[in-house]
Amino acid sequence: SGQAYGSAVGQMLSDKTQKKDIKPASNSVNSFLEALAAREFAYKNESAPGATPGHRVGVMAQDLEKSKLGKSMVKPGPAGKSVDIAQALGASLAANEIGRASCRERV
Repeated sequence: SGQAYGSAVGQMLSDKTQKKDIKPASNSVNSFLEALAAREFAYKNESAPGATPGHRVGVMAQDLEKSKLGKSMVKPGPAGKSVDIAQALGASLAANEIGRASCRERV
């Protein structure tokens, strides 16, 4: 069904014509980035929902919660806090573009 499209298949609507109140996000993205700390880790219980075996690189939900943008990505899960991947990807892409723009300005 149309409602399942977003979360079930890992896609979300991104069409500019379907959005409103569009404005630059540099302040919220910068706050989001300042709250993050890249970490290497392994899950205590690799069979827990959302966990995977082996060492991983990522961020902690508790760090995400330190910013308004990051807090909106953190959801309660059966084994602890989890991250809405669609929202995280959107923020990551926005952060990447802001970083690229900053680099272009310095050149």
